[in-house]
Amino acid sequence: MASSANQVNLDRQRKQRRNLSLEDKIDIIKRKEANAKLSDEKLANEFGVDRSTISNILRKKEQFLQLHANANYSDLRKTRIQEARFPSLEEALYKWFQSLCSQNIPVSQDVLRVKAVEFYNKAKESGTQLSNFEASKGWLEKFQKRYNSSSKIITGESGSVILEHVESGRKRLQELIALFDIENVYNADETGLFFRLGPNKTLATKNDKAKGTKKNKERITVLLCCNATGSKKFKPLVIGKYQNPRCFKKINMQTLPVQYTSNSKAWMTMEKWNEWLRWLDNQLVERSLLLIDNCPAHTDGSSIGLKHLQVEFLPPNTTSHIQPCDAGIIQNFKVNYRAILVSKWVKNIDNGEVIRNVNIKEAVEMVADAWGNVRSTTIKNCWQLTKILPETYSTADEMEIDEIDEDMANLISALNRLQIADSSVSMTAEEYAQLDGGLISSELPTEEEILEEFLAAEGISQQEQVHIEDSSEEEEETISINIGREALETAKKFLEQRGFMTEEDIKYIRNIIRRLDESVQKSKRQTLLTEYINQ
Repeated sequence: MASSANQVNLDRQRKQRRNLSLEDKIDIIKRKEANAKLSDEKLANEFGVDRSTISNILRKKEQFLQLHANANYSDLRKTRIQEARFPSLEEALYKWFQSLCSQNIPVSQDVLRVKAVEFYNKAKESGTQLSNFEASKGWLEKFQKRYNSSSKIITGESGSVILEHVESGRKRLQELIALFDIENVYNADETGLFFRLGPNKTLATKNDKAKGTKKNKERITVLLCCNATGSKKFKPLVIGKYQNPRCFKKINMQTLPVQYTSNSKAWMTMEKWNEWLRWLDNQLVERSLLLIDNCPAHTDGSSIGLKHLQVEFLPPNTTSHIQPCDAGIIQNFKVNYRAILVSKWVKNIDNGEVIRNVNIKEAVEMVADAWGNVRSTTIKNCWQLTKILPETYSTADEMEIDEIDEDMANLISALNRLQIADSSVSMTAEEYAQLDGGLISSELPTEEEILEEFLAAEGISQQEQVHIEDSSEEEEETISINIGREALETAKKFLEQRGFMTEEDIKYIRNIIRRLDESVQKSKRQTLLTEYINQ
C-alpha cells in the first residue's frame, strides 16, 4: 500500500508540471557536471518535471550554454527565449553596426532596418535559401535585445552609461566561466608594435653608431593568448606587411618561435582571425572558453565549425576594465620586448659595432622571448584584477616582489646604459613602453567582407585573393653543412668548459650533431639511388 501511495504522489507531482526558466536549466546542467552520478530521476523529482525533460535539457546542453552566454539578466528567468530566425544575417548586421560605432558614426533605427534588408537581398541574389524576411519594428526590437543594443546607443547619444554595465558584465562572465575548467578559460588580444623604434622624443640621434635607433615606425601586430591561471601561453601570432621577407628566405618557417602571417597593413582581419581560431581550436582537446573584445575583425567562429572552443565577446566598451590582456599582460610583454631591444643595442655599442635596424626575423625572435618572460603569476594576477573570475578563484598569489616593477627596472637599467652612448635618449621607461599604445591593430571590415562572411555562413563560398609581397631586407647568409657542423662542435667544446652546463644540455647538442650527420648520410644515399636509376 505504501508503495502504491508513493507512486500516486509521484504521479501528482508530475501532473503539476512547471516550465523551467533558463536559469533552472543551467542549474541542472551545472549540477550534473559536478556530480555525474546524480540521476535524471532525482533531478526530475526536485524540479517537478518529467525525467524526459531532464534528459532533453542535458542532451541540448551546448545550446542552452550558448543561450545563457548571450542572455541578458532579465532573460535568465524566462521560460522561453525566442532565438533569431536569421542568425547569420543578424550577426552580419551587428558587425556592420559595430564598425560604424568604432568610428563614432551614429546609426539610426531606420538606417539599421534598411541595411538589414540590403544584406538580405544581396544574400538572396547570391543564391542563399533564406525564408522571407521583413525588417519590421518588432524584429528590430528583438534584434536590439538579443545584442543588448539600446536605442540610445544606436541613435548616437552618450555612451558614458556603459560604465554602469561593468559590474553586470563581470557577474555574467563569472557565471559563464564557472561552467568551464579554469585551466580552459582563455583571453586573446592584439597589440600594435613599432618593433624598431628607439627611445628618442626627437626620434633622431647625433651618434652615428646609434643610427639604428632613429625614427623607424615599421610596425607589426602581435596576437597574444593565455589562460586564466597563466599555465598556458600559446605561440604568438605576428602579422607583418610582407609575405616573403628576404630574411625568411632559406629559413624553415616551422622553426620560427611564432606563427607568422601578413597583409599590406600588418593588421588583424576577419580572414586572419578565423585562420587563427581554427589553429587554436586544433590545439585544444577539452571544451574551452575564449574571451575576446569587440574588435571589428573578431568573429565568434560560428561559421567555421569549431570543435572545442566557445568564443564569447566581452561587453562593449568595458575591455579596459575587464579584459585580462588589457590589465597588464600586454604592457608587461612590451616592457620585456623593449628591454631586450635596448639591451641588444647596448651590446652592439659595447662591442664597437654600428647599430643597424633589426629585421623581421630578429623581431619575431624578440617577440617570442618577451612573451616567454611574462611570468605565469603576472598573468594570473592580471586576471584577478579584472574581477571576472568566480569567487572560488578570486584569491591572488602573494608575490615577494612586484614582478612587473622588476621588469620595468630592467628596462630602466637598459635605457640608462644606452643613454651613456647616446645622449639623445630622452624618454622615460614608462613613455617608451607605451609608445605605441594607441596603435590600430585591426582593420575595420568593409561591407563586402561582412557580406562575404554572411554568405559563407549560409554555405555560399567566395574566391579568396592571395597577395605575394616581398621586402628589401637582406637575405640570410647560406651556411654550408661543413661550416655549420664545425660551429656546432666548437659550441659544444665551449659549453663543456662552462660551469653552468649540465649533462642533459651537452647531450642535447650532441643529438643535434647526430641528426645533422644522419640527414647528410640520407641525402647521399638518395643521390646514389637516383644516379643508379638514371643509368
